[in-house]
Formats: sequence, C-alpha cells, structure tokens
Amino acid sequence: MNRAPLTRRSLLLGAGAALLAPAAGAQAARYFVEVIVFRQPGALPPAPTVMTLPKVAAQPGRIDALPSSSWTLANIDGGLRRGAGYKVLAHAAWTATVSAYGSTAARLEDLQPDPALTGAVTVQRGQYLFVRVDVDYATPDGGVYQLRERRRVKFNERHYFDHPAIGAIAVVSPTRATQAE
Repeated sequence: MNRAPLTRRSLLLGAGAALLAPAAGAQAARYFVEVIVFRQPGALPPAPTVMTLPKVAAQPGRIDALPSSSWTLANIDGGLRRGAGYKVLAHAAWTATVSAYGSTAARLEDLQPDPALTGAVTVQRGQYLFVRVDVDYATPDGGVYQLRERRRVKFNERHYFDHPAIGAIAVVSPTRATQAE
C-alpha cells in the first residue's frame, strides 16, 4: 500500500474540515421574537450628539410579522401604558429564520412605522443565541437617544435592555418547527 506521508498541512486541513462539517450540515432555525420599546418615565437627560444608524437592509423571506393576537408580552405592554410616565413607542412580534452561525435583523420601521423610532433588532445564532438591540429615538426637540446592547439570551426568558431615556424588553422562543429539530 502506497500512502502519502502525513504533513502538518494535511493534518490541519483535515482538522479544519472536521470542525466545519457540523456547521455545514446544520439547518436554519425559526424563532418567535417579541420586543417592546418604551420611553422611561421622568425628564429626559440631555441628548448627546450622536450619529444615527444607517438603515439596515431588509431581509426578504427571513422575517414574518405577527399580529397582536400572538403577542406574549401584552400584559407588560398594558402595565407600561398604565404606569406613570412610561410611553410605549413600539411593540412588535415576528418569526425570524436564522441560519446556523448567521444572523437576521428586523427593522423597527418596517414592523411599527414611527418617525421617532428607527433601528433594528437582530437575532444571532452561533454556539449561543444573542439578541442585539440598536434603536434610535428622536425627540420632538431634535435630541436623539441611542440604545445599543447585545446580550446572550435563553429561550422564553424576558430580557430588559436599559438606557436612561428608553428601554426595551425582548423575548425569544423556538417555533414548533425548531423544537422538532
């Protein structure tokens, strides 16, 4: 039997292929994502001078908006609306298709059109699941407040993203199709 000698290069290529094989065979997963963005009570702090976000490109076929009848955070929304000083700026839910080691962003202006609120909520899937909230809130007097936060999330847990002027509550759950995988 005539075998080629093992070289460092051939060992590294084989190890790299073995590490990438599970990721290449992994399929996209669908998640239920729900977010409430709200203004904090009280006087707003002075708005810093900031550069606003560039618009995130829409990802057709990867985001499907859901009606309010499917919301799971409706009780929190109601509590914020009844609470002194809170103002709900956006409440939206959608399903997101996320490929293995990929991400999918939902633009708030597509889900809840409001000229004062722009930005995106991104679900990133890798070894762990992350949610990134990138929101710009423009006040009538011209101030712009930005919420920028990325957090590792667990399914069905409520996650609070904090800022002195605005806040967000998000929950991510696997859809039935994802649970069956």
